[in-house]
Amino acid sequence: DIHVDSTSINYGGIINLDAVIDGNTNPDNFIFRWMPSDLVTDSASYSTQSLPLVDNCTFILSIENIYGDCVSYDSINITVNGEELYASVHTSDSIICENNNAQLFAEAFEGTGNYTYQWTPSEGLDAADIANPTFTPYEIFNIADTINFVCAISDGITTVHDSVMIVIYDHLVADAGNDYV
Repeated sequence: DIHVDSTSINYGGIINLDAVIDGNTNPDNFIFRWMPSDLVTDSASYSTQSLPLVDNCTFILSIENIYGDCVSYDSINITVNGEELYASVHTSDSIICENNNAQLFAEAFEGTGNYTYQWTPSEGLDAADIANPTFTPYEIFNIADTINFVCAISDGITTVHDSVMIVIYDHLVADAGNDYV
């Protein structure tokens, strides 16, 4: 038999797989084979762990005694909930004056749910490793510069990129002329 913590995990999750042997039988008297072997950390172990799973999977366990005259098989289906990571970025203002700022927004969906963010370029941002940094232009930026901010969003398995542009204009001063009475 096979023992697992759960037969349903989230996208990118890892599951512990344990062989169950009847009675007080010593596991050293058996040869274990987990299949598919490329989805577990140790395919020849009594107890192993899956790699991060992104698709539904059936694990098959073969247990053979050390004499090779008795083999038993069992399988277990693992359901993976969720989908691959996707993301979107946008800004509060795509055109700003040199003395103003703009909020950048990164939204991640699906994946493992454990998101990290990295914005480039990082100049002018209050933080480059958060979902929603604030951009404030300063002296290294020129008037009419167009800055293309790219956000790399990772869930620990997949990294996706999206970008947004901000144009910086000179600080505007309205002047209607002198007052006449």
